[in-house]
Amino acid sequence: MRKIVATPPALNDYLHNESGFHQLIEEAAAVSALDRLWQSLVPPGLRGHSHPGRPIANSLMIVADSGMIAARLRQMLPSLQRNLAAHGLDVQLKVRISLYPPEPVAAPRPPRTMPPTARMALQQLAAQLSANDSLKQALARLLQRNADE
Repeated sequence: MRKIVATPPALNDYLHNESGFHQLIEEAAAVSALDRLWQSLVPPGLRGHSHPGRPIANSLMIVADSGMIAARLRQMLPSLQRNLAAHGLDVQLKVRISLYPPEPVAAPRPPRTMPPTARMALQQLAAQLSANDSLKQALARLLQRNADE
């Protein structure tokens, strides 16, 4: 007897066939395309610090990460609106400051140091192990990485 194995439909097929999901996918694609257009129009220093929202009733909200970025965008509003209109998007721009500050960049961790007594103890342990022992090889790598201290 032959088994019939049904292959599940691809996720894209399922999402495009469901009416609610289809509309959501189209809207997400439009917002993504608008974000790419926006990033191509603003100067490099503002690209990662401002993002467009979804156009609603001929109005487009631009979210800025800080007051400084918002002020610079407000200065550029006429030229930005002309550029957006040239790409077929005739909207009034409104700039607001994001309520959430950008995530802080974690400070790099200081390198770990191995105390001399620990180094000697590990060297003594490695000396007692056989040459092809994986623990001895791991200890050798550990001691080598910390040899420059």
